[in-house]
Amino acid sequence: MELKKEKRLFQGRSKKVYATGDPEHIILVFMDESAPFESGQPLRIRNRKKWACEISALLMKYVASYHIPTHFVQSGEPGEMVAERLNMIPAEFVIWNTASGSLSRRFGIKEGTDLSYPILECYLKDEALKYPMVSMDHLHAFDIAAPNETAAIDRMIRKINAVLKSYFERRRLKLVSTRLEFGRKEDRVVLGDEITPETCLFWDGEQADSPSKARFRLTGEDRDAVYARLCGQILS
Repeated sequence: MELKKEKRLFQGRSKKVYATGDPEHIILVFMDESAPFESGQPLRIRNRKKWACEISALLMKYVASYHIPTHFVQSGEPGEMVAERLNMIPAEFVIWNTASGSLSRRFGIKEGTDLSYPILECYLKDEALKYPMVSMDHLHAFDIAAPNETAAIDRMIRKINAVLKSYFERRRLKLVSTRLEFGRKEDRVVLGDEITPETCLFWDGEQADSPSKARFRLTGEDRDAVYARLCGQILS
């Protein structure tokens, strides 16, 4: 599929979204700047555009192999991805496997505690309201998503979580939590946005007993090690 970037539709914290000559498809252009999962503070990361795009394409194709619908179509130019155009649901869904960061602070759970059951949280994508945490009932009552859509999202997230958790474990990475977004394509709910080390919070599985040592930084040698483990090659 040969598509070219046309009008820029949107610029977020980590990528730009462009229209194409085909109204059913868009091009995502990853940026070297990003706001990581926990801190939210913008960082400029060398080669992030290539790094994040390749990892997201890899993981999108991987979860799709488990019959999870995604918006990924194909990789394009370096750092670019062709995707289906979705009507995005303005919410972020976070699933936790291990207590860390904000979850530990809010509930007084020791960081590094493995949860007996994954916790699914939902946040409105509204910067003016500072991304408040809401329930699925809020999404229904505010006409953001219908009950059948949130039920589908719940099923998909838990399946994605199980698939990625196993995938990362085989690469000596412990999946602590994952942040995902979804959109509508006709009458289907589809996984959108990206799956990268910035939307996944994971630790070095070999250091998982010591959270302070297990954390990966998104710059320097740690970032290169993550890329090598996920993609099976050294980042050039």
